[in-house]
Amino acid sequence: MEDVDRLRINSRAKHLILKDYLPAWFSILGAWHKTLNYFDCFAGPGQYRWKDEIVDGSPIISIEACIGLLTSQRDRKPERINLIFIDDDRKQLGKLERQIQSLKNIPKALNISLIQYNSERFVSDILSGKDGIEPSFFFIDPYGHPFSLESMKTILALGKTEIMVNIMWFRIKMDMNNQQKPVCAINYSLQRDVGM
Repeated sequence: MEDVDRLRINSRAKHLILKDYLPAWFSILGAWHKTLNYFDCFAGPGQYRWKDEIVDGSPIISIEACIGLLTSQRDRKPERINLIFIDDDRKQLGKLERQIQSLKNIPKALNISLIQYNSERFVSDILSGKDGIEPSFFFIDPYGHPFSLESMKTILALGKTEIMVNIMWFRIKMDMNNQQKPVCAINYSLQRDVGM
């Protein structure tokens, strides 16, 4: 059996939140829009080891939510859902691709793309056009702080876009006194925006 990464408790929690939230997001927005987009900005391998079991990561959670909606008997649902999984680690994307290939009954209306690229640069590239990406859901789950607040503000300024972000505060705190990393702006913005 292929090596499966271990999942931390904070990652398990965010995956459970995503699993509860995404079906509602796809369903509500899909009732009013022909096309939906989901961007998983740090996709990972698709499955993890949690205690003594194998559990789904965010890409598989989003695929299953889409399959549930697109195969339902609902009168109003989207004609197309684009799932874009971005990761700069080729090995992680290889594991994810094998997980996706093992899934059955993927509807034709579900378009899945795996992209090996830096997530923030990819998002910046697609936002530069600003056409045809709404409504979109961005799942931003970095380890550390490689995704800027400015990029997130640009996403939200488009309208009909939503972000679920996992802020790994302990990683940011580790770099607070490191002159090589631009953490001061992040720290200031977090304090101002979140009231810390």
